[in-house]
Amino acid sequence: MNQDNERRMLIAFVLSSILLVVALYFMPRTQNNNTAKQQAETNQQAPATNATAAQALPAGQSISQILTGSTVKSTNLTLSFGNESVLNIDTFGGRVTDVSINGSWNRMGHAVTLLNPPINYFPGDSIFGSIEDMGGSTNRPVFNVISADTNKAVLAADVVINSNKITVIKTFSVLSNYSFSEEISLSNSSQHQADINFNGNALAVGASFAFSKPGAMNSGNILMAEYYDGKTLKRVLAPGIFQSLGFSPRQTNIIFADPEWITFSDNYFLVIMKAGARGINGKYILQQSSPTNLSYVFGIEVPALTLQPGETRNYSFSYYTGPKRESMTLSFDKTIGIFFAWPGAFNWFMKPIEIAMRFIMDFISRWVTNWGLVIILLALFIKLILSPLSIKAAVSIKRSALLQPRIKNLQEKYKDDAKTLNEKMAELYKKEGINPLGGCLPMLLQIPVFFALYRVLSTSVELRGASFLWIKDLTMPDTLITMNLPLLPHSFNLLPIIMTVVQIISMRLQTMRTPGGNSQQQTMNTFLLPVVFLFIFWSMPAGLVLYWTIQNFYTIAEQQFINLDRQIKIK
Repeated sequence: MNQDNERRMLIAFVLSSILLVVALYFMPRTQNNNTAKQQAETNQQAPATNATAAQALPAGQSISQILTGSTVKSTNLTLSFGNESVLNIDTFGGRVTDVSINGSWNRMGHAVTLLNPPINYFPGDSIFGSIEDMGGSTNRPVFNVISADTNKAVLAADVVINSNKITVIKTFSVLSNYSFSEEISLSNSSQHQADINFNGNALAVGASFAFSKPGAMNSGNILMAEYYDGKTLKRVLAPGIFQSLGFSPRQTNIIFADPEWITFSDNYFLVIMKAGARGINGKYILQQSSPTNLSYVFGIEVPALTLQPGETRNYSFSYYTGPKRESMTLSFDKTIGIFFAWPGAFNWFMKPIEIAMRFIMDFISRWVTNWGLVIILLALFIKLILSPLSIKAAVSIKRSALLQPRIKNLQEKYKDDAKTLNEKMAELYKKEGINPLGGCLPMLLQIPVFFALYRVLSTSVELRGASFLWIKDLTMPDTLITMNLPLLPHSFNLLPIIMTVVQIISMRLQTMRTPGGNSQQQTMNTFLLPVVFLFIFWSMPAGLVLYWTIQNFYTIAEQQFINLDRQIKIK
């Protein structure tokens, strides 16, 4: 990527960040109205007997009858892989109605349930037609349980399509590392050719997930939908951004051809859906059932097909439903690494820093159980690593302050000759061994560390539910009270205010080391930057704000140490 493109990317990133921060600060928080009670009601909507009439099917084809025997009733199966993943499967439609996951990363005291919204889209569900047909159709067979054990179940049902009997066999298997598979077999059990064509589609497999209960998503937790076409990762939609901006989008359908995998994620959890065949279409749907209730649906559509008598077609689908950790997902698919990459040319140097930050945090957490203390120790470690440069910069600033009388004399002597003034000042700095820009280097080095740490802290599932002092959850703002006052933030967060006060003290101590400067400019610098940081950090995860606050405490201690050093002199 050339420098012009990199510059445009950086400008776009900065402007987008400012826009998002402004929106998150002033706009009301949109919350999902899905509740556990609604979920339970949805799960109970499956009928106890067979569906016998097709509903909401496209013209041109029809499913005239579903054959499973009049005495077959729906039932629920539970499949699991140890304590890691638990799936509930409803034989009505042969679909997953609940996914629960657990592990050492979970601090919540109970398994994390990846809730399904109260709509008719369930993981592993399938229908003859398009994904949209799932939402309004009750045309589902009740599957017979052919076999079932701890982590595998085989289900079967017969469906008649235009007088042709099609046998559908579904096999669900719960695998290690938060993954499960679904295999669908379609067999023509009739004596005639069976054309399965519903407006260009034969079969659709859809899914819908919600990762948090109402009120559990903070303003920095953004839902994302992306897919990989074998070459590039393409973002389909970021519904969380629309919600945080207060928009209420209408139903949106996006179709993309032949994806290798489709993802849906928030900051902490990730769902990946992968088809085992090519020549299929992916689809993503943003569906709005009310102004504050958005449903996120994605899936695979198999093109129309023809089955000869006795012919069988097999389709396989794999799912990862677990923490958003790169190390866990690479065993599911090696190409998923692109999902965790930094944009463009930034990846080659930002990725190693991110890996280092995560490694240090994980290492400290082996010995320190409280994640607030882990962040404090991490801030200390990074400060110690950068301290040689920051101390050198602080000494350079102090020696520059001692040069102010000489610089003032030069400015008065050469006030009408800017070129000579710059040359004389350069000579003076060189003689004293002072780099005028030396004070900027530690801050420049902190920038990539800060962005890498922002990603690590804001996506660290281990911090989810971790408390520290008055902070209930380090992945969320440390909200003490919520407010609904015009032109004011919608929550009162104490830690960003403490951070701002500490930063003002730090900036004040720094300007005190530079006598003779413009007092008005010094006052502006003392308060302007901390206020800007207050605005930016207000709705960020408390863990990140804690890190920056502790960094400022360490900086104050470092500055006081430099100020007490009487041996710093000029020639």
